[in-house]
Amino acid sequence: MPSTLAHAVAVIYLRLSHETFVSDSLEGQEADCVRKAKELGATEVVIFREVITASKAKVRRPEFDAMAEYAKAYHPQFLVAWKWDRVSRQGIRQLADVVELVEDTGVRFVSLKDNLDSANPGWVTLASFLAEQAKEEAKNIQIRVSARQLRDREKGRWIKERPFGFIVNSDRCLEPHPVEAKIVRGMVEEFLAGGTLRGIAVRLTADKVPTLRYTKRAELLARLRSADRHEEARLLETESPIRSKNSWGLTTVRHILTSPVTAGYMVHDKKIAEDAEGEPIRVGEGIVTDVEHRRILARLNARKGTVKKPGKRTGKGGSPGRPVTFLLAGFIRCGDCGAAMAGNRRKPPRRSYYRCGASTHGHPCAQGSPAAQNLERLVADRVLSRLSVLDEDDPLLQAVAQRWLTTYAPEYDAERTGFDSKVQTLRARLEALEEARWERGEFDDAEGSARYERLRSRISEQLAAVENALSTLPQPVIDLSMLLDPEEAIEALSAGHGRNLESRRDVLGLILRRAYVVEGGESIHPVWVGEEDTYVPTRKGEITGRTRTTA
Repeated sequence: MPSTLAHAVAVIYLRLSHETFVSDSLEGQEADCVRKAKELGATEVVIFREVITASKAKVRRPEFDAMAEYAKAYHPQFLVAWKWDRVSRQGIRQLADVVELVEDTGVRFVSLKDNLDSANPGWVTLASFLAEQAKEEAKNIQIRVSARQLRDREKGRWIKERPFGFIVNSDRCLEPHPVEAKIVRGMVEEFLAGGTLRGIAVRLTADKVPTLRYTKRAELLARLRSADRHEEARLLETESPIRSKNSWGLTTVRHILTSPVTAGYMVHDKKIAEDAEGEPIRVGEGIVTDVEHRRILARLNARKGTVKKPGKRTGKGGSPGRPVTFLLAGFIRCGDCGAAMAGNRRKPPRRSYYRCGASTHGHPCAQGSPAAQNLERLVADRVLSRLSVLDEDDPLLQAVAQRWLTTYAPEYDAERTGFDSKVQTLRARLEALEEARWERGEFDDAEGSARYERLRSRISEQLAAVENALSTLPQPVIDLSMLLDPEEAIEALSAGHGRNLESRRDVLGLILRRAYVVEGGESIHPVWVGEEDTYVPTRKGEITGRTRTTA
């Protein structure tokens, strides 16, 4: 029902881009707008508040939308904003919505600090100027903010919300949180001792450890109450409660464990930020050491012991899926069509078996379903036969040794890989520097030669230091006795002898890349570690809608 002069309603829209709750900006806007509404003759005030950016076109602004719907439904007398850039920074596009609202509902729009009043002639012209000005100002702000953030990153200053496990000190560097850092240490130690991401998440939830979202909400409420803003604290608790439960997920656990921030490094665009010299930027004291961080990454990047669906192993970055229950899951493929084969477990006396993934999805395949026990024995016998003829000059031995490092000494492999990557980066920088001088002539000015020599000397020193560190990296003792000794090899691949399924799969993965099942499961075509997969399935074609490619 439209408001009358005797009962004039003023709608007030308030917005902040970011609310810190240590400033009274939103309260100040409200006080000014309420005062203006009363001056205009309003007897009732309806306020819509939100803390959100107004410069991004695709950002949903629920309170702004609710304000517009209210104006269309109840036709208030006045619509008051503190300043046009509080309404929008999207330029003419958003202005058109406001103009349409004024024309359709008859509401009088007033922008307090801009002296903009829709009751005045030519107000749309002034509003158009203000709208474009706000849009350009948003662009300028973005440029200034980006430049400041770049300077802060280079100086190791933290410019984001605090990560779990840390506090931001007065120098804007990270320090371990007195309580949360101990929780992170427990997560790290549990994971490196063999724990799973899911298991850690379940334990944290069972122990009722507050997630970062709940912790930040508690800190926010404490700040509000300490500033005697008890009504805001009450509204926050009652009108904006956290809807999700205080539960941990494996994705959150993975992020905390793998983030370079946990080791004390600055991160930008999902990579460790580097200074002008190419060195990683520290942002404070880490909770984990560099070695521990490399071990975490190496363990996560190692061969996954899970499958997502029958016949489809979980790839890098995929869903964690369910635990593997078959020895050959992920190793064997159909020799007829090339699709992966999955195990199907059945209770005794019925036999468990492997079947082609293509036939599971309704595609024609001549491959049978070999018994799991028989096929696993066949693969083990073929592996043992290959091991029996392995000698010191066999290229397979070098490939097996490298795979052993990845599986049983991941921290060494990760450290060596890190040094190799650094060497390649520094060599590329030297090459780019040479091209800049001799091909593009970028150092031809008066001080160019000296500047070139300084840069070349600095990069060369860094390269020499990294190459020296790589050459002096302690070599771990590679123990291949479990493969080279026939009796130990049999025990390592067999059930029992204290060997669980995961350890047997690790041993199998040291030498076998994959195996194609042929002749209905009576034979296999193995592809050993380090070898190129040149096997061509008997029936070429598309598998589950896609052309088969060799990994």
